[in-house]
Amino acid sequence: MKNIITLLFLTLMMKSLAAQKPTWQTKFDTIEVFNDHIYAEYETFKDSNLLEKTNAFLYPTIQQIPRFRKLPNLFLIEYDADSIVFHGEKTTYLEDRSYKVENYYRGTIISTYYFSSDGNKITERAYMKDRFIIGPCGEIRGHYFYHGRRKNQNRTSKTN
Repeated sequence: MKNIITLLFLTLMMKSLAAQKPTWQTKFDTIEVFNDHIYAEYETFKDSNLLEKTNAFLYPTIQQIPRFRKLPNLFLIEYDADSIVFHGEKTTYLEDRSYKVENYYRGTIISTYYFSSDGNKITERAYMKDRFIIGPCGEIRGHYFYHGRRKNQNRTSKTN
């Protein structure tokens, strides 16, 4: 009986270790500070692999997020956030280290270039080869960094 319990315990431990979630990290570097926003460079990592390097304007805002999907307008939670407006170069890396470079001017995309993992320029078709990407589904209303849930005493204005 002890052997069965030990085996069951080890099996559960192995499954929990195998199902560990990846670690995400974002590093910020402020380039310039304005009255109502900042211009910053940030890098996003997944398990210490660089996924994205971007320059953007960050505008402080408050976002209301539904607590439950089934009742979207009934229970809303307010979060402090920064609205992201891309400006300058945005580089996105894939698993095989091929990458896409997009140039923005105040949120408007100006140009897009694709590169192989060795740095040679390639076509969009070659970049998307053997990749099945779905989305975005629906309308993208903006990009945000969320700081955390707002406390009740800090609720002064609402922005969507």
